Amino acid sequence: MEQSLPLPAEGTPGTQAEDEDRPPTAPSNQERTTAGDTDGGGPSIPEELLAEFERLVQERAIVEVEVVERIRGGLRVRYHDVPGLLPTSLATAKRYPRESELRELIGQRLHVVAHELRKNEKGAPTLIFSRRHFLEDLALARLRAGEELEGVVTRLTTFGAFVDIGGIEGLIPLAELDHVPVSTPSKLLQVGQTVRVKVLEIDLAKRRVRLSRKALLPSPWEGLHERYPVGARVRGIVRRVLPKAALVQLEPGVDGIVPVEELSWTEQIPHPAKLLSAGQEAEFVVVEVSPERKRLVLSLRRTEPNPWESAAERYPIGHRVEVTIERLTTTAAHGRLDNGLPAMIPAAELSWSHTRPAPSSVLRVGQRIEAVVLQVEPERQLIVLSYRKARPNPWDELSSQLTVGSRVQGTVRRVLPRSAVVEITEGVEGLIPLQELSWTRRPLHAAELLSAGQAVECIVTEFNPTEQRLILSLRQAQPNPWHELAERYPIGSEHEAIFLRMHQAGAFVRLGSELDAFMPRSSFAPLLRKTKEPWKPGAQLRVRIREFSPEA
Repeated sequence: MEQSLPLPAEGTPGTQAEDEDRPPTAPSNQERTTAGDTDGGGPSIPEELLAEFERLVQERAIVEVEVVERIRGGLRVRYHDVPGLLPTSLATAKRYPRESELRELIGQRLHVVAHELRKNEKGAPTLIFSRRHFLEDLALARLRAGEELEGVVTRLTTFGAFVDIGGIEGLIPLAELDHVPVSTPSKLLQVGQTVRVKVLEIDLAKRRVRLSRKALLPSPWEGLHERYPVGARVRGIVRRVLPKAALVQLEPGVDGIVPVEELSWTEQIPHPAKLLSAGQEAEFVVVEVSPERKRLVLSLRRTEPNPWESAAERYPIGHRVEVTIERLTTTAAHGRLDNGLPAMIPAAELSWSHTRPAPSSVLRVGQRIEAVVLQVEPERQLIVLSYRKARPNPWDELSSQLTVGSRVQGTVRRVLPRSAVVEITEGVEGLIPLQELSWTRRPLHAAELLSAGQAVECIVTEFNPTEQRLILSLRQAQPNPWHELAERYPIGSEHEAIFLRMHQAGAFVRLGSELDAFMPRSSFAPLLRKTKEPWKPGAQLRVRIREFSPEA
């Protein structure tokens, strides 16, 4: 009968990963040399027995052999009166058995697996057997996933612990050693220690068994609702700081997560490391508990009163507040109130005169200003302010001074393609449409007649203080020259003109230095049959006055 193998008592070098990567049938160089020596001077093996052994190797058949003696590289065995080799690495359940464990097998009859038929340099065959694979097959056949059993620790590695569970080694990965994460198994186990484990997975093809020690230990997540109810204040130690959250240990095996949104009531924290660091102890409030998902959500900001709950009462609409500018964007200025709450000033609320000025042209970072509350939405954590409403409205003052037809003086601030913007007083700007720039000129762009910084005198043609609308006319502030021009350019008279540009319906020319005139396409149709551009800008022409209409 096969004798039971004693549990191993000491660790051996190597890892399961390394052992499984190397061919399971490959003995060492010393074992290979000895295999050749085993047959060196012995009787030749009958051809019938060699053929039978080759069949047994292919079938991985189980046979019985007698252990004869200890030799270099393993044990000499006898099968049907033919010598064979049981290599050291295949003689027991261990890959590296002790010498005493090998000598205990001498004289015994053992069940082994027909492993290999190897020939030396002279062509002499040697029968190779494996007892380890036989023992592993027996152990695998007995094992069941979910089974609980005891084993002996044989090896400790960087990724787990190997345990002999009766003929085969199983691996306890680091994650399955304990509910509390460990960096090395030596903190919990020692070689030779008896340990109770649960079989998690059996891979028959790869002869691997995955075990768990943690599965048989009480889970620290049990009863979590009672220990950490929602709303409770708890203290913990920050274990890790991630880009979007921080992990906090409340007790061994129980980590809570602090999302970046739960760090502050008043600031948008870009990274938890701004407020928390590994090893820091702090107080938190439990927000969510889910033992089934092993999820515990904590909040740092809820350890303090929520300033947004009293924001509407503290900052009523129309209330004047002081705010410090912290950030300027293209559409708004962002600042902070005295109690730390953020506030926003839209570009439209920065100036009375400019519709949407660039915030950087009105305010600067670090500036402390007075503003008026326009909107408070605690649920959206939003406070909207107005900078311009904290200052006098110049439009209200002008409402009693200006009327349509009033003459005003101002300075051109901006020249646009179809108009010019004129500042008539600080905070009040008016618009001169392109057609109101000149009595006699027909420019394509306002820059042909005006430039920024130029002083002008205009007539008010439209004024609406409520809508902050002021329309001006530059030409109406000057005498109408058309009566004088009608005498200077009578119908039928001929004059020198300068070609300006083509138009869809004709061409524009300039008479003298002040009058733009129009030539219908029909007046030079013959030239258009030859070319689309009969003249170049600046060309001198001789023209005849056919019609004189000041309203055209």
